[in-house]
Amino acid sequence: MLRTTHASRLCAVLGLCTAVVFGGWVLHAEIPTRVRDLLRERLALSAPELTTLDRGRPVAKSLRAGDRREIAAGGAIRVGVPAPFFLQRFVDIVSFKQSPLVRQIGKFSAAPAVEDLERLTFELEDLDALRSCRVGDCDIQLSADQIRRIQSGVDWSQPSARAQASQLLRELLFEYVERYRASGNQALLEYANQRVPQKLSEELRLLVTHASGILTRAPEFGDALLSTTASLQGAEEFIYWSKEQFGLKPVVSITHVIIYLPQRPDVPDVLIASKQIYASRYLAGSLAITLGIDASHNGVPSFYLVYANRTRPRALPPVIGGIVRRVAQGQARDGLEEQLQFAKDRLESAFADSAK
Repeated sequence: MLRTTHASRLCAVLGLCTAVVFGGWVLHAEIPTRVRDLLRERLALSAPELTTLDRGRPVAKSLRAGDRREIAAGGAIRVGVPAPFFLQRFVDIVSFKQSPLVRQIGKFSAAPAVEDLERLTFELEDLDALRSCRVGDCDIQLSADQIRRIQSGVDWSQPSARAQASQLLRELLFEYVERYRASGNQALLEYANQRVPQKLSEELRLLVTHASGILTRAPEFGDALLSTTASLQGAEEFIYWSKEQFGLKPVVSITHVIIYLPQRPDVPDVLIASKQIYASRYLAGSLAITLGIDASHNGVPSFYLVYANRTRPRALPPVIGGIVRRVAQGQARDGLEEQLQFAKDRLESAFADSAK
């Protein structure tokens, strides 16, 4: 299983199978040279920002956007747990992502089934909007074929219309995941809910290209994100769905996670890509890169958690789009600092509990 394989491998690589705990991470320690170099290279951190990290506080900043449609933010924090413990918690994505903003979440089985989506519910407003959904004019992001199947597959004159629409949406999302697992990026949708269609494959290509800085010295990882069907040797993967509060309305999304342990000193010890392959509204693409850099010293466990997210909202008119982007960019930066602190507190608390 993913948890056993990656946690045990990383545990052996870092020599942390029997880590000593000193009440979480409360001892002040200067950032090791290797960690400092990796942080500078990936996030272009300044001397004051490195000093903030050195003192155990989070750093979050806006990143250079690839173009005027992109929103990019990144940050880091030191966490007083072994990196393998973080990885164990992360692969349990249903528990790891628990927060007031995550309304529902589920992980697809190794052999996905439509039942994996059984707990996913849709907002009544969204289901009712599907009644008038047409190619080029639909409140929910879907492909042209999916929109046509909604038109023909639901009898809106029946009292059970909402239940029919819910079940059909689950089936359409499951079929999409199956096509994606078989064909990779070739199967990514082209959203046809607006007048100008948006290709997820092109949005993803731009996101990966613009994220090349944080993937420095690990080009094979970026190549795997753009590959049609080839898998990265040594990497393990899973797909999950979620319904999360995002803006004014919740967003149903599907995310493909790839975890890679390069085992090279010039690359972070853990590389994780969270690649959005579907979003029901607002977003044309999103790519999150999570890094783990070991910083344990003298038996005291510690690692630096680095996170960078690039998001491409759906196309908007230039004036409105510019305003939305500026507001969203500020919110992404400010919210990230809080999220990093939340992750640190939760991980250190769980690690302390596990040692009792």
